Amino acid sequence: MNTQLNAALEAAERGWHVFPLRPADKRPALHGEAVCPLIGDCAGGHRKWEDRATVDPDR
Repeated sequence: MNTQLNAALEAAERGWHVFPLRPADKRPALHGEAVCPLIGDCAGGHRKWEDRATVDPDR
């Protein structure tokens, strides 16, 4: 497991919300509003990266 993933899992374990970033970048690793499939997390409308931060280690 890599250092960033370990840090994110430890933060989530402490109750700190985290969200994925693109490798070697600061941009969210999530689809953008313009290409939103409106399924899954976005089924009720596009969710911004701020809304998708989580403490769930499986996510």
